[in-house]
Amino acid sequence: MTRSRWRSEVGTVLMRVLYEVAAKHECSRVEWTTGTNNPGAQRLYAGLGLQQLPSKLFFRADAAAIEHGLA
Repeated sequence: MTRSRWRSEVGTVLMRVLYEVAAKHECSRVEWTTGTNNPGAQRLYAGLGLQQLPSKLFFRADAAAIEHGLA
């Protein structure tokens, strides 16, 4: 089995478990991110029938922003 195939299968198992946990806790949705430079993850999610949600933007506060606070 190739490394790429193995990673895809592991990703699929992780997503299945994530869905099981979400269903158990009656979550209305599950959201996550992946880097734009991670085509393997993008292929995995597309292969699972999932689509990118263009209406969401991802923001991050780095250590400097956290230290500075909202002052």
